[in-house]
Amino acid sequence: NATGKRPLSPHLTIYSLPLPSWMSVVHRATGGTLAMGFRLFGIAALVAPTGFFDCSLNYLAGIPVIFLLFKWAVSFPYVYHFFNGLRHLIWDTGRGLSLKAVHRSCYFIVGMALFISFSIASGAGIFPSAEKPALAAK
Repeated sequence: NATGKRPLSPHLTIYSLPLPSWMSVVHRATGGTLAMGFRLFGIAALVAPTGFFDCSLNYLAGIPVIFLLFKWAVSFPYVYHFFNGLRHLIWDTGRGLSLKAVHRSCYFIVGMALFISFSIASGAGIFPSAEKPALAAK
């Protein structure tokens, strides 16, 4: 209200969103990030010179902290969006819709997304290595 010099209600400066609302915002943001990332990667793969990606990754690998943050920034949207999508599929069956269950699933999703994405980024994680041992020469 401009004449009363009062903010419009509800305004983000006076209203705090509940946790499930923030989860919804982040779910939409990670979905948009993934979609845009796929598009940009595809365009870059078409126009970039040969070896550009290898050179870029080798440069990033030379700075371990930056490389770890880069890998986490790539893996977190996938992991978060995947687990939150599974939660929505469970909700579609009519399960887990009580307020207590919704909040519990929010904390579970955030915890799992952080744990698995940091595990993937650090390379130490919960998944076995894809490398195969070298074969002995005969």
